[in-house]
Amino acid sequence: MALEHPWTQPPVRGTALTVAPGVKWLRMPLPFQLDHINLWLLEDGEGWAIVDTGVGLDDVRALWEQIFAAELGGRPVTRVVLTHFHPDHVGNGGWLTERCSVEFWCTQAEFLIAHVAVQSTAPRHAEARARHYRRNGCDEPALASLARRGNHYPRLVPTLPGEFRCIREGEALAIGGRR
Repeated sequence: MALEHPWTQPPVRGTALTVAPGVKWLRMPLPFQLDHINLWLLEDGEGWAIVDTGVGLDDVRALWEQIFAAELGGRPVTRVVLTHFHPDHVGNGGWLTERCSVEFWCTQAEFLIAHVAVQSTAPRHAEARARHYRRNGCDEPALASLARRGNHYPRLVPTLPGEFRCIREGEALAIGGRR
């Protein structure tokens, strides 16, 4: 059985594709083998909620500026929602919340682990990462590559919001007043 997608082409960089009433799909580039991340705009009252942010690099921020100029229909961003702490999801969290003057919504655990990850740059942190990857099957060449790279998180997440609005685990977030 083949997987069928309702859209044969993804949205072009810097644009959004409406996939359902009040839901827009956009893509941002990644500097990895997986070369993109899917992000979302959700209609939220009089504006748009951003779900996930892409990595915190200049080219991604330039694409966000294109989205703001062409895809929001003059409506404001109402909040930024984080699904999880990976750098491709939170990388522009600080920049977007500051630029749009909105709150950052996530669970407490994701907020805290993002802050830990961005600050984990000491040699003891590198040793802990190596032990983790070794336990989980990384071979020595892969471990050496990871050691050369170091903690890439701070490069991809240059700023984080200093505070957040808590989404409790297991509790639905009300977007646009609906649960």
